[in-house]
Amino acid sequence: MTSLDKPKLYFIQHPLADRTLPEETLATFTDADVNEYESEYQIYKDTQQLAVEKTHEYCQELKKYLGAVFGGTDTKVVKYIERAIRGGDALTDIHAKNYLHPSDVRGKVLRSRERYSAFTDTTNAPKTTGDDTLQEINNAVAFLMEEGLVLNTDFTISNAVSLAKAKASESLDSHLQERDSDG
Repeated sequence: MTSLDKPKLYFIQHPLADRTLPEETLATFTDADVNEYESEYQIYKDTQQLAVEKTHEYCQELKKYLGAVFGGTDTKVVKYIERAIRGGDALTDIHAKNYLHPSDVRGKVLRSRERYSAFTDTTNAPKTTGDDTLQEINNAVAFLMEEGLVLNTDFTISNAVSLAKAKASESLDSHLQERDSDG
């Protein structure tokens, strides 16, 4: 009997492949970073297609052999294998769930940038003087409340902008340090 080679899988190494990145970290990625992910995703996609073809070939052979061993292709064993294949239990199906399509990644990065740019971009940073606009204050209050802080207990309207800016910056720094230490 011949030895079968496992289908070759490609593992994307780009940091954007990590589906668990917090929004604060996603907001720091540039368009060039997303483009790099997209390039690596294309390599993954090409390799994945070949792996899926090989897996399909193996599954067809497996069903043929199981039919010969168990008395036909309409047996419980063959039906079980077919359900497992349709259910996404093949190695290639499980691997495919690891990576988001580049358009989804781009969307997540853009949404994260929109949410955190007001607090991390120094050219657009909210003013901490008495000249804060109503929109900046509203954004700051909404941000702090999403972070679990309570208005008039943990912060007030008058210090919301400066506190939101500090909290977003602190969170961003923490996540950047974690990303850098993870390599």
